[in-house]
Amino acid sequence: AGESVPAGQRTLLAGLATALVVSGLVRLALAGPAGRCNAWLLGLYLFAPLLATWLGALSRPIFNERYLVAALPGFCLLAAAAVMPATVRGRHAGWQLVPRALPAVFLAGLMALSLSALARYYDDPVYSKTRGWRALAAVLARYTASYPAETVRVAQTYPDPTLWYYYTGSAPHLVLPPAAHDAAGADAEAARLAAQGVERVVVAVQTTAAWDAHGVAAAALAKHYDLTGETPVAGWRVQVYEQPPRVLASFEATFAAGLRLTSVHVPARHLTAGDVMRIYLRWEGPASALRGSEKLTLQLLDAQGRLVAQTDRPFGAADLSAPMTASTLMLPRFLLPGSYRLILALYDPGQPGAPRLLTAAGADHVELAAQLTAADALPQPTRTVSHAP
Repeated sequence: AGESVPAGQRTLLAGLATALVVSGLVRLALAGPAGRCNAWLLGLYLFAPLLATWLGALSRPIFNERYLVAALPGFCLLAAAAVMPATVRGRHAGWQLVPRALPAVFLAGLMALSLSALARYYDDPVYSKTRGWRALAAVLARYTASYPAETVRVAQTYPDPTLWYYYTGSAPHLVLPPAAHDAAGADAEAARLAAQGVERVVVAVQTTAAWDAHGVAAAALAKHYDLTGETPVAGWRVQVYEQPPRVLASFEATFAAGLRLTSVHVPARHLTAGDVMRIYLRWEGPASALRGSEKLTLQLLDAQGRLVAQTDRPFGAADLSAPMTASTLMLPRFLLPGSYRLILALYDPGQPGAPRLLTAAGADHVELAAQLTAADALPQPTRTVSHAP
């Protein structure tokens, strides 16, 4: 009957199927020694695959419905035995006439419900096997496209090989945790990725009690990476983890009252539509220079100076004392190919007109990166949620 049977019909289907199987076994058992031999053979043919699938599902409940196809020939032959003419001997000869009509009714009901389920399977997109998988693969490709294959990984929190049929990107992939609820294994794998210089890990989170019920993968990655963003896709959540840089590039920009931007790290030079950028900064200066209402803005501009993406957040004394700060810039899902540049500015919305703080050279912003390039867009109808540093 398949997976597209409504829950309310499953008990009825199970009853009809059981009645057919029992009828077939009884008819064969009453047909003499050869019939009893056939009953044992077909019983094993039906129940051995069912038992094997059930036992396997106790440790790895995946593809159960597909494995059950091995039991289908045994079931069909027993259903046929229930309704086909049979030679019944001795005192059980009366069974030959009456029960054939009843199993035929059982079989007709089973076929009607099965055909209805088959129609839903082909016509109802809810039961499509590709629904969600292609969107998930596209989002994974979007978050890995800007990085060389050796510096990015794709991980899944449940060992479902179906994903690798749809995801065809160049990033290597892995399962995290490597075994069910294996916190130690997940920690070791995350540490190995960080040691290998993997800058970004894109995780397809599939919540299931059978493999990672307590967020083992997220806890392991959080020890070495920052959670940059999260995107819901069908039944998954795609999380992007970025490794903080060990060394920031020197940068010199002095703003009013001695506020200095001394180091910058912009990880990607190639932009992908819908991606997230993690920008790391280091500041110095006296906290007394701040009024308490200042904000920092990061803006992505195209070649004509038009605003393409922007993120703003408060700028305070904590920024001046931290070893580094991080901000996340979400790129639009429609990004024209071309050249872009990233600028930074400080402004004070607590004052009339929200004036910008000028640099020592009199500019109202500094350029963090130029010649950022974007190729063709990869738009997807999904929503990204950014996480504060």
